[in-house]
Amino acid sequence: MAPPTYHGPEWDTPTRTRVIQMRLDKVPSYKIQEQTGVPRRSQYNIAQSGPRRPGASRPGPKHKVDKDTIEKMRHSLKGHYNERKKRWDEWVEDLNLDVTPRTVKKAAYDARPRLKKGKAAQKKWITTGHAEKRMAWCQERENWEDWQWKQVVFSDETHMHHNARAADQVIREPGERMAPDAIQKKLDKGPMEIHVWAAIGYNFKSKLIFYGMSEGDLTKSNMTLK
Repeated sequence: MAPPTYHGPEWDTPTRTRVIQMRLDKVPSYKIQEQTGVPRRSQYNIAQSGPRRPGASRPGPKHKVDKDTIEKMRHSLKGHYNERKKRWDEWVEDLNLDVTPRTVKKAAYDARPRLKKGKAAQKKWITTGHAEKRMAWCQERENWEDWQWKQVVFSDETHMHHNARAADQVIREPGERMAPDAIQKKLDKGPMEIHVWAAIGYNFKSKLIFYGMSEGDLTKSNMTLK
């Protein structure tokens, strides 16, 4: 008995039409691939999808995280450092999404302009102007004698915290590394910090002085010894 002949509508390409007819003719997959160049998996997909009208568009898969969702995220990031350092799983919860954090991360990266997490830029300890003033101060006293240095005392303070203060990972667009709302302020002081002051001079070293500051007022006039 002769194999059935395909009489349906033409596929959108001659190659598709040929593949479907060869499958009806019981031609082995490897021979179809040799003659048409269509891989075996694609042959199966053609057979399962059925014919479609010439020129008909194939609807693509729906995006799990649409453009509107990405725009909501982008709007939330502007001017809010705490929003920028949120984890991807927190965004899933905040946006009420039924996807994995990895899906949100990929959708944000594929957006244009893309959103990507990166190490936050941190404010420098001293500015260029401060560094220049310190160098000038040292150069002016380069030839000082011992009796002059005996009249000088150097003091400094440091601030420690029991939590890690490593650089945050923040979400930003290309070119936003130095945006004011994307910079981590390392010198922000909180009520949980430990403050220490000390001084040194010629043959002199002070004790370590621990002090505290009232919450909300981090000025030196509000120090209290411990």
